[in-house]
Amino acid sequence: MYLSDLEIVGFKSFAQKTNFKFSGGITGLVGPNGSGKTNIVDAIRWVLGEQKSSILRSDIMEDVIFNGTSRRKPLGMAEVSLTLQNNKQILPTEYSEVTISRRLFRNGESQYLLNNTQCRLRDVMDLFMDTGIGADSYSVIELKMVEAILSGKPEERRSLVEEAAGVKKYKLRRKEASRKLQNVQSDLLRVNDLVSEIEKQVNSLSRQAAKTRRYNRLTEELKSFEVKLLYHQFENYNRKLSGINVEFEELKSKKSEKSREIQSDEKALNELKEKMSLLDTEYQTALEKENEMNSRISTINQDSAVTQEKISALNSTNLRIHNELAEYSENYENLNRQIETIKNSLNNVLNLVSQVDAELTFASSQRDEIRELVNQVRDQNTFSNEEVLNFQNRIQTIINDIENGKNRKISLERSIEESIEEINNLKSKLQNLEDEIESYKQKNHDFEQRVIDAETALKIAEENKLNLENEIEKQRNKFSDLNIELNSKNASLEMLQSIIDTDDSTKYLIKDAGWQTDKEKLLLGEAVSTDEKYRVAVSAALGEYSRYFIVDNKEEAEIAIQMLKSSGKGKASFICKNLIPATTKPEAYSGITGAVGYVSELVRADEKIIDALRILLGKTMLFENITMAWDSVQKGLCDIAVTIDGEIIKNKAFLRGGSKSKTEGLQIGKKERVDKLKSEIKQLNNKISDVDQTIKNLKEQLDKIDMAQLNNTLRNAQNEKNNHEQAIVQLSYKAQSLQQSIQVYEKNNENFYDEINLIKLKIDNSKSEIQDLETKLTQAKEQQIQKSEELRELEVKLAEKDDEFHKVEMKKVRYDQEIISLNKEIESLNDRINELRNNEEKRKLEIQKNKEDIDNYEKLLAELNLQLEELKLGSIEIQNQREFTGNLIKSLKEQVTQYSNDINLKRKEYEQLFESIHLMDIKVNELANKLENVKSRASEGYEIDLETSQIELEENFSIEDTKKEVNDIKEKLIQLGNVNFMALEEFEEQNERLQFYTKQINDLQDSEKNLLETIDEINRTAQEKFTETFDKVNISFQKLIKRLFGEDAESELKLTEGDPLESDIAIIAKPPGKKPRNIEGLSQGEKTLVAIALLFAIYLVKPSPFCILDEVDAPLDDTNIGRFIHLIREFSTDTQFLVVTHNKKTMEESDSLYGITMEEEGVSKVVSVRLSQENGNNN
Repeated sequence: MYLSDLEIVGFKSFAQKTNFKFSGGITGLVGPNGSGKTNIVDAIRWVLGEQKSSILRSDIMEDVIFNGTSRRKPLGMAEVSLTLQNNKQILPTEYSEVTISRRLFRNGESQYLLNNTQCRLRDVMDLFMDTGIGADSYSVIELKMVEAILSGKPEERRSLVEEAAGVKKYKLRRKEASRKLQNVQSDLLRVNDLVSEIEKQVNSLSRQAAKTRRYNRLTEELKSFEVKLLYHQFENYNRKLSGINVEFEELKSKKSEKSREIQSDEKALNELKEKMSLLDTEYQTALEKENEMNSRISTINQDSAVTQEKISALNSTNLRIHNELAEYSENYENLNRQIETIKNSLNNVLNLVSQVDAELTFASSQRDEIRELVNQVRDQNTFSNEEVLNFQNRIQTIINDIENGKNRKISLERSIEESIEEINNLKSKLQNLEDEIESYKQKNHDFEQRVIDAETALKIAEENKLNLENEIEKQRNKFSDLNIELNSKNASLEMLQSIIDTDDSTKYLIKDAGWQTDKEKLLLGEAVSTDEKYRVAVSAALGEYSRYFIVDNKEEAEIAIQMLKSSGKGKASFICKNLIPATTKPEAYSGITGAVGYVSELVRADEKIIDALRILLGKTMLFENITMAWDSVQKGLCDIAVTIDGEIIKNKAFLRGGSKSKTEGLQIGKKERVDKLKSEIKQLNNKISDVDQTIKNLKEQLDKIDMAQLNNTLRNAQNEKNNHEQAIVQLSYKAQSLQQSIQVYEKNNENFYDEINLIKLKIDNSKSEIQDLETKLTQAKEQQIQKSEELRELEVKLAEKDDEFHKVEMKKVRYDQEIISLNKEIESLNDRINELRNNEEKRKLEIQKNKEDIDNYEKLLAELNLQLEELKLGSIEIQNQREFTGNLIKSLKEQVTQYSNDINLKRKEYEQLFESIHLMDIKVNELANKLENVKSRASEGYEIDLETSQIELEENFSIEDTKKEVNDIKEKLIQLGNVNFMALEEFEEQNERLQFYTKQINDLQDSEKNLLETIDEINRTAQEKFTETFDKVNISFQKLIKRLFGEDAESELKLTEGDPLESDIAIIAKPPGKKPRNIEGLSQGEKTLVAIALLFAIYLVKPSPFCILDEVDAPLDDTNIGRFIHLIREFSTDTQFLVVTHNKKTMEESDSLYGITMEEEGVSKVVSVRLSQENGNNN
């Protein structure tokens, strides 16, 4: 198995689509710093599922999308696709080639794909689990991870071995099992609490039943007495109401007569008002016409004045245009003289330009010869300067390193002295803290006693509160149980209502409102019911019959059939109830082993449907199993046999069977179950409302308990105690911190001494290197001086030729500018002549148009004067008509006033009658309301209709005695106190709940036991695999350390005490001649070799299909580079290596190279080279 293809689009610096083709062996990724090499490693880690943006060197995940450059726009998506050849079937899939793709959009949306099929991140993680491949596995190693492997968190080292041992899946299973165990234990604790509470409720409910029975008996007696009182009041109110109604009718008659008189007068008044309204309309019309005439006269006067003004303006304009035409003739002559003068000057300048062009050509050729010589000498001088500068920089770098080493040595020696002084100070502070801690501990007893006193006072007050809270919790549990049961019923109802026949014709008839039946649209399967255990068998026996529609008559069936024909929805079957003949029960059977009975007799439905089933099913019998059914059919005891599981045998040769589906038989009895569920849901909703009200009442009682003062007292005492204890803890922390600081200072001093010795060695080596470089620098300076002198002489000659060329060039530029200027002047004068000619034509046309406008305006003025005379005559006639109509309106207004006064007088008399009727109506309504109230109390309270009931009162019936009896019974009911009317029913319900939860406890205890056994098994298996793998890795690690450092090197991997799966892994490595206290004492190069040895030791136990190394060879010197390369080459037979490197030896050892460059700023580009032993070909 190996990585064959990598495709990157829009990821970080890879703006364009970039493809990489990989083969086995070693592939090198090379290029300058910042060119995008590590972006390739990030792309591989990202497509394998990396979720931490910091690992990818980004603040947020969207930063991996190409963000644009000065020349390119940002992209909206990043995509990386990785193709693996699964030729060794390491991945748990049947595909020989697996492609994983990941996409990320700027809106945060992301996608994962496996072989171009969208999937989840979990699917990708499961695919690579325990294969050595993954975003956080040992298949991708960067230089910064070397330090993390050796000195980082213990779980990071342990994770590498777990990956090789294949125990990650076991740890995930253990975590899942532990979570389930925690949930089971939590549920078990809750159910135990519920059982305890339910037992208390069952005991309490048994005592409440007796009180309920006594309450019912007293209530019946109270009802008898109160009904008699209500009937007596009903008879009394009826008598009073009859007497008042006679007087009420007389007042109504007088009111009607007065109303008729008022209506007659109002009719006459309205007729006068209508005449006056017509005249008023005529008056307004005349007035509007008069105003309109005056408005038109005013408008014509204005138009005449405006027309006269326009004629005067046009005459003035024509005079001004004649003057302008005379000026245009003089301007033509002046402009033509100026153009002739400028043309003569232009010819003189053109003759001078031809002479300057010849001079310029000669000067340019001489300057180019000198410039070529200068460039040759300058290149030679630049090379000499760079050589001198390189030697100087190397010498200065070494001198700086020596100086830095000396300064570092002095700093370390000073730090050691300061550390010794600080250690002594810290020891003194530590002793003082220990004394202070002992003093605080002696005072702790007083604070504890104050807390105990406050808790005792609070406990008494909490008992009452606790009783109320228990009752609330009991009601909440009941509320929760009712809701759970309600949700279950609703889910069952939704499930039943969602069952719809899949046949097109059936769905069409059920949903189409065009087909109406007298009753609900039902299929045969829905109309029949049976016991739960027989549902599947009945469904199988009915088969296609279950989809027959039940209709009352043949006409309904024919309408449906016609609808199916017209719509083209297929066919349907119908059972016409009025045509079903009466049938008898099948004959009794006996001696048939395993027979349950005839299927037609095991269902519940009305008689007509039963008759239809007997016809359709005939002697179809139900059996307990297939064997008994088969025997009965073979012996001829029945024609068709069906089993409880829905298997069917027909006519000795036809057999139907198989597994039961989840929805099989659900249609049978659907209507009966839906009705039952709706009734149960309604009852549950009522119970929930009652319990919710009870909870609210209890909460109100609980809120009245105020414990703030006691709680404050306890809280203050606890705060004082906690503050005191916190002071002790803080002092202890300070003491512990001081002790740790002392240890740190002592450890630092040891490291400082080791570093000082290393600095001394480096300074001695650097001094000898400076002497060699200074000799080479002297030789390079001599050559530099010679080339500089030669360059100066040539540059002087080049400057002289440049001056000559520039003088001639400037002369030509001046002549060219003069030619351009003269041409522009000629062009400008010609433009002015053309402009004058255009203006002259425009002015002539304007004069002609103005004369035509003057003639038109004079004709219009004459017409306006004629219209003005006609309008003045019409206005006088309309004014006379308006004044005559006004006099008629005034006469009618006086008659209207007289009629209005008469009507107002009669209305006052009518209102007096209306007030009397209103008062009488109030009395009638009061009696009627009292009567209705008595009837309502009897109807609502006791369901009795007083008008139709025959209630006989005793001859000596006394209202006072009856009221006294009622009060006595009510007093007895009050003395009974609160009565639980549902006591008996609640007792049954709570007892059933108690049995249910007891069974749940047993189930939860079994689950807890099974989960504990599972976790033990997972731990045992994972520990065995981990320990076995760890031992193999340890042996391989020791061999590789000896191979990399020499046979005298010492190394070992150790597990700390405890669970191997949670233990830290200690790494011990001692190169020959060194005895460091820990791994931190090694150099960076030695650490790198140790980390490489650990990784390759893991590869020996469980090879990774491919390995990516990102500049891990950077800290290695030439000798160790050779060992590193030799080791990679050896392992490359089983593992494919992708190496990001700057080292030439690593590049030489690679089978193929990919060069990463940035020809365009911010955009990475790839060049591939395949290498072989004989030659290399550029791809």
